[in-house]
Amino acid sequence: MVEYYERNTFTNQQVPLKLFYHHYVNGKLFTINHWHDSVEINYIIKGRAVQILDGNPVISEAGDLCIINAGVIHSNFSENDQKEIEAITLQISYSFLEKWLFKDVYLNVPADQKVCEEIQ
Repeated sequence: MVEYYERNTFTNQQVPLKLFYHHYVNGKLFTINHWHDSVEINYIIKGRAVQILDGNPVISEAGDLCIINAGVIHSNFSENDQKEIEAITLQISYSFLEKWLFKDVYLNVPADQKVCEEIQ
C-alpha cells in the first residue's frame, strides 16, 4: 500500500496549530494512507470512525480522542451504516512540541480504563 507524506504549512509560527471541523451526512469518510510531521488529535463528536494507525484498526466513537503521533502512517474511514459523522482534528507542529515540552515527544493514552479514570 502506498503512503503519502502530507506537508503541513502553519500560518502562525508562534503557535503552529491547525484545527479542522468535519461533518459528513449520508456520505463516506475516507482518507488515504498518509503521514506528516505534526501530532494529530482527533475527537469524535457524533458517529463512529475507523482509524488505521500503522496498520492497526482503532474504532473511535462519540466522545473518543485518538492521538496520532508524528510520522505514524494513518488513514480513516466510516462504516457503511453511518448516517452522520462529526469530528474535530487538531494538528500541532512536532517541532513546537519538542521546543516547549521535551525532545522526542511521544503522546499516548493509556489502554487501561482504570488508569484513564485516575487521570481524570
